[in-house]
Amino acid sequence: MSLVRMLAVITVTVVTLMGVSLGQSPEVSVGQIDFPELIWGKQALEFEIVNNTDWLKFLTVTTEVSFEGSFVNPNREERKHYILEPQATLKCDPQIDIPGNYGTATLWVRIFDVVDTLDDLSLGRQIFEQPLMMKFRAPEETIPYFQERLSVTPMLGNDYLMDNEFSRLFMLLVDEGKSLDEIAKITGANMDFVTRIRDGLASAKYIKKQGDSLSTVVAVITNVEAKKGRKLAEKLSDQLVEKVNENMEGYNLVIDSLIKAGAMSGDSTNFYEGSTVLFQLYPMITGMYLWYGLGTVFVAGRADFYIFDQTNPCRPHLGDYAYIVHGGDFYNGTQYYDSRPTSKGINIHFGDKVPTVTCDPGYHRKVRLIEGRDWNYDEEFAPESFFFDAELMDPPIRALANGALEIIGVASQDLQSIIEEHGHTNFSRGVRLWFWNLTATLATDKLVKSGFMEQLGNGQYKFIRKVKTGH
Repeated sequence: MSLVRMLAVITVTVVTLMGVSLGQSPEVSVGQIDFPELIWGKQALEFEIVNNTDWLKFLTVTTEVSFEGSFVNPNREERKHYILEPQATLKCDPQIDIPGNYGTATLWVRIFDVVDTLDDLSLGRQIFEQPLMMKFRAPEETIPYFQERLSVTPMLGNDYLMDNEFSRLFMLLVDEGKSLDEIAKITGANMDFVTRIRDGLASAKYIKKQGDSLSTVVAVITNVEAKKGRKLAEKLSDQLVEKVNENMEGYNLVIDSLIKAGAMSGDSTNFYEGSTVLFQLYPMITGMYLWYGLGTVFVAGRADFYIFDQTNPCRPHLGDYAYIVHGGDFYNGTQYYDSRPTSKGINIHFGDKVPTVTCDPGYHRKVRLIEGRDWNYDEEFAPESFFFDAELMDPPIRALANGALEIIGVASQDLQSIIEEHGHTNFSRGVRLWFWNLTATLATDKLVKSGFMEQLGNGQYKFIRKVKTGH
């Protein structure tokens, strides 16, 4: 099936650089670039390039497709290398990859004269650039599904499998029991593309194939469940706020007793002692109490709570922590929690807003990505660091949690009843993570609004837990 119901508008613009038409460089001439087929997925462009010089040319052709104006704006970049003999003509066939998204897309074709055919384009010189504009209109059958945003676990939207409207809608349709033929008909996608997405999601263990039937492995939270979950989160957040206010006196008494016992100095500026965060109410309540303390219990139980362990925010594979919610900001929390084991303890990054990350070009082609080399949190989300000693942290957290564990236990049972009522039997960590993020966000907002605490810095914190020698 072709995308016959999609309206495509294509325009071509020739861009000049340093006063010279990039399409007709004195050294390299570029022939006409044919319009791509208006279908999602991979295809090849074909055009000719001519070397007008007496020197060998190393050229890299890049294609970049980016969407804008939608609630998700995926981007795809491909590159291919060519060696062009002196005074020779060569037919280029670079690939483009159009992600499954509706709305306006721009395809940029760029050519770089490089030192050699290595991936580092910064060593080369751009000699050609041409944009092609396309618009994909959503079929009427999809409109009911897009009345509410399709949201995913924080950072999961950076994954090529989940950064576009089609894949998210595909998961929702599979959850409804739709067949591949029905999905193709509803979305207007051709069957080759539908099959490709199915195979990619199955390989990532987001869905399960059993013969011709499909089922979701990722937690799919329908709009009805999201609405009921929001009400439950409002109730639980009110209860948690009440408990925090009730337990602050006990929290302060525990800190005083630790100081009197000589377990800590009480110096709020002693960074290395591991107790500084106890005197900083906002990061203590949000990152340490609501997430490190209660969140671990609610989401992971007695297991380790490592959402991004063995993965990264640019290309996340979140397993049981992955979820899709048929609902926008009103039904989703805004907070971010990334706890990881290290050789010396645990590092936790907490943010009251999900930080944005910069991923180096070509990251999706690498097997392993390393923070600081292949990806970084954007500068505005740089976290303030706190060392913490678990032996000093646990007693105050227990004081704050007095009576709270029973409350969150009841809420967990109520949440499970909601999803089972609507035909979902998998009460996964993804479901619980979605609900806890919403609850913690609501509780934080209420504590700030009441004047109980105020944000410290940019709301991004790194908690570093050191394991003592012999422990």
